[in-house]
Amino acid sequence: MSLEENKALVRKLYIESINGKDKAILDQIMSADVQSDTAFPDPGGLAGYKQVFDEVIGAFPDYEIRIEEEIAEGDQVVTRYTARGTHEGDFLGMAPTGRRIELKGIDINRVSEGKIVEHSSEASVGVLLLELGFAPPS
Repeated sequence: MSLEENKALVRKLYIESINGKDKAILDQIMSADVQSDTAFPDPGGLAGYKQVFDEVIGAFPDYEIRIEEEIAEGDQVVTRYTARGTHEGDFLGMAPTGRRIELKGIDINRVSEGKIVEHSSEASVGVLLLELGFAPPS
C-alpha cells in the first residue's frame, strides 16, 4: 500500500470507527492478532482492542478524536490527536463524574497487507485522571 493508502486506513480507525462509534469497522482495518501497546490493559489482539473500545465509548459516549497531524513513512503512520468527551459511565472502576475531558496523544500504527498490525499509543492519561478529579495518592 502507498503512504496515502496507509494514512487513509488509519484515519478510518479514528473517524469512522471511534468517532462514528462503529466497532464493526475494526474487523475491516485491524488484524485479528493486532499488537496493542496503550495505557489501558487489554487481553491482546483484536478482541482486546474491542474491549478497550467498549470501555472508552461506554464511559465517554460523546468521545471524539480530532486529528491534529499525520505523518507516514514506510509501513508506519504517526497520528497526533486531541480527544474530548464527557465522563458519563464507569471508567476503570471510577463512577461517572459528568466532567468534560481533553486528552492529547500520539499513536503509531503499523500497516501490513491492508490491516493495522501494531497500535502503540502515548496519551496524557495522568492529565485525564486529574480532569476527572482523581488525585494521586499522597
